[in-house]
Amino acid sequence: MTDYKFLRARLKHERNWLEKHYNGEKFPWHWRMGVFERMGVFEQMAVFERDIKTSRNNVCKLRILVGENYPNQLPNLVVCASPKPMPKSSEWQGTHTTHTWPQKHGLLQICFSRHVCWTRENKLYQVFEKGKQWLEAYEEHLVTGKPMNELLLPMEPTEEELQEEECRKAEYERRMAEYGRRMAEFDQKILGLK
Repeated sequence: MTDYKFLRARLKHERNWLEKHYNGEKFPWHWRMGVFERMGVFEQMAVFERDIKTSRNNVCKLRILVGENYPNQLPNLVVCASPKPMPKSSEWQGTHTTHTWPQKHGLLQICFSRHVCWTRENKLYQVFEKGKQWLEAYEEHLVTGKPMNELLLPMEPTEEELQEEECRKAEYERRMAEYGRRMAEFDQKILGLK
């Protein structure tokens, strides 16, 4: 269950960090109801936007969508406005080579961090900075034809992050095995096999 009081307080701090990091630029944010694509249920998201001017003098707008489980869960980063349309082909949707996730609300979604590398200590201004790096690499890709994965540094998790992920996976598998065992017992009782 989401602690909205904590989330709102954290988002106010995030706004302050953004305004401090970007020299007083204002960051109003608002709640938006969204549909969680896979389950068809509604979720609330806080939305932060920022215009990014690239070294080639193009201005793109990045949007961060912060879900109810933030800061424990990665926010989403999408390009919501650009001088030229962002690519929509399948090779730009959820690939390591382009550093993208599948589209979010019909917009190109930038992969800025691995799930295992994200911690609650990360800040939204870091997400915008990663978005700017991606936009710079994308413009370089358009000019030179170099693949995006050659223009952006790989996002390698640390040994500690990998160990934490292994522990989480092991705990998940243990819980799922326990759940399966209980369901089998329940089925046996219902069917009168025990």
